[in-house]
This record gives sequence, structure tokens and C-alpha cells, in this order.
Amino acid sequence: NLAPKLIKNHKTIKIIYSHIVPQGNQKIRLQDYASKIFNLYIPSKTGIKKAIKQGRVLLNGSMGHTGSWVLPGQHLVLLAASTENIKVYTF
Repeated sequence: NLAPKLIKNHKTIKIIYSHIVPQGNQKIRLQDYASKIFNLYIPSKTGIKKAIKQGRVLLNGSMGHTGSWVLPGQHLVLLAASTENIKVYTF
């Protein structure tokens, strides 16, 4: 049967920002480059590192790693944080 299967409990993933590394940029670590281009959305290097470890930074469509090298022409994407892990406190 080639009919599409119903996907249960799927999540919609929101892209916050998409970026193509311009030509002329030198090789740089993902953590350092992402802190420069995503600084409007995540202002600290610690926040960038957490986003990368959470899988919210994609490098050419795959989950990035803090030590990954970024080269000209590569595609970076910042995904929105999942709301499932947010703790709500009442006072």
C-alpha cells in the first residue's frame, strides 16, 4: 500500500532565521559564527551553545555541533525553542 500514513503527534517546527554563509568568510567554528549572526535572537554565547546542544541550530539541514566548522556557501538555520520544555511557575 503506497498511501501516505497518518503521522500522529507531529510537531510544527518554526524557523526563526535562515542564513547562507557569504563567500569570502574564513573557516570558523559554528558556536562563534552563530553568536554573530543569531545575536538578535540569542544575545549570549552561552545561549547559542545551549541552542546548538538542543538541536536548534542546523548546518546544511543537519543538527550542528559547537565544534563544527562553518564554510562559505553553507546554510544555517535557527529553530524556535520547543514550548514543551518550558517550566511554568505560579506565585
